[in-house]
Amino acid sequence: MRKISFGICILLFSSLFVNGAFCAQPQKGATPFVNYKVAEFNGSFILLDPILKYKVIKNDAAFEEPFGQFYGDELLQVECGKQSVVIGFSNGPSEDPNFEILVRKGKKSISKNIASERIAMSSACQFYANGNTDNSFNMRQKFSITDNEILEIEQPYYLVPCII
Repeated sequence: MRKISFGICILLFSSLFVNGAFCAQPQKGATPFVNYKVAEFNGSFILLDPILKYKVIKNDAAFEEPFGQFYGDELLQVECGKQSVVIGFSNGPSEDPNFEILVRKGKKSISKNIASERIAMSSACQFYANGNTDNSFNMRQKFSITDNEILEIEQPYYLVPCII
């Protein structure tokens, strides 16, 4: 019995050491989305910078539903600078939550599907995604709108939180 409990103690100790040594830690000075407002639509929500103006709309002619996706009756329209952003949410055909983002700049429009459980939008028109859709860990990503596309800004590491 002593050998088993000693082995369990060593296993627990080593797992604490490995978790502390290799898991991402929050950065000092990093501010979460404090004071962001919650905009609810289609059974989901998005965190928005308080200065962004938004409204829930019923449909948008340019908003296409890819095969197997259903974005429901409500879309979110956000005015960010000189561009209009339309956001749709779907649980996906197999419970894989995702957001469809459509950006209009004048007559030009670009779109991107972001597979994520949660999303936030800053006043700089950047998107921050958080979730483990189609991944085995919680992945955090950042997206920025350029002239031709919605581009993922590569991060040095995806944040893998520790369970201690």
